Amino acid sequence: MRAMRRTQVFGLLSLLLVAALPCRAQMMDPSEYRGFLRRLDASAAEWREHIEKLNVEQLNVTFSIGKQIEESKEICLRNLADIHAVIGGQLTIDMLSQDVSLSESLEDVSEMLGLILGDIPASEQSVQWARQLPSLDKEIASYRRPLRKHISTYADQLQLKAAKCPR
Repeated sequence: MRAMRRTQVFGLLSLLLVAALPCRAQMMDPSEYRGFLRRLDASAAEWREHIEKLNVEQLNVTFSIGKQIEESKEICLRNLADIHAVIGGQLTIDMLSQDVSLSESLEDVSEMLGLILGDIPASEQSVQWARQLPSLDKEIASYRRPLRKHISTYADQLQLKAAKCPR
């Protein structure tokens, strides 16, 4: 996937910077950041529960549409599991590359939910399930914005420190 390639390139560059300049430059202070991560982890667990409730077999769709919905659902669930795992590591040691991974996982979940919403038929079960998606997407966005700002500030501070190093 395109996002996976971006993560690898950005992660490698970030790791090189962090290895050369070990510091804890952050937009959020450490306690704010840990609180943010804990809230994100709790929210991701709620999102996972909601997504798991979608029973594709009960939808009145063709096999190919059902397969697309199921694949999007599985991608969401994998990304949410990745978010949980990354947060566990981030609570121990903050790595910029993992912040990027969190941001991209949130973006992927949001994108997959949009695909599901576009594919899901208008039935009683699906409409009831889909009713919560706009608020879920807003909640995901409420985490994406501060995380992107955190990443940008972190990277900028590392870049400024790198610029001061003798060549």
